[in-house]
Amino acid sequence: MPGDDAALAQMVDSLRAHLPKTGLDQGEMQQVGARLPASLVRQAKRRTGLSSKTDLLIVALANLALEDAFADAFEAAHGQLDPELDIGF
Repeated sequence: MPGDDAALAQMVDSLRAHLPKTGLDQGEMQQVGARLPASLVRQAKRRTGLSSKTDLLIVALANLALEDAFADAFEAAHGQLDPELDIGF
């Protein structure tokens, strides 16, 4: 996979490895039905390297559920540190 596809594949692997640590893969299974454009499903499968629609949906939902909030926290902290604070450089 070139460029962005390789980064996406790495993100998919990371999500799949991290999900069991969160406990979000536990509990009762729920049936989910959706009608999605076939071209969207094909492209998502191609980019992620996943062949199962179930795996594809798990990764997509995990990505939303486990979204990194660093950018929001960083923005919220703007102006909170003393400008005179010595951070070592």
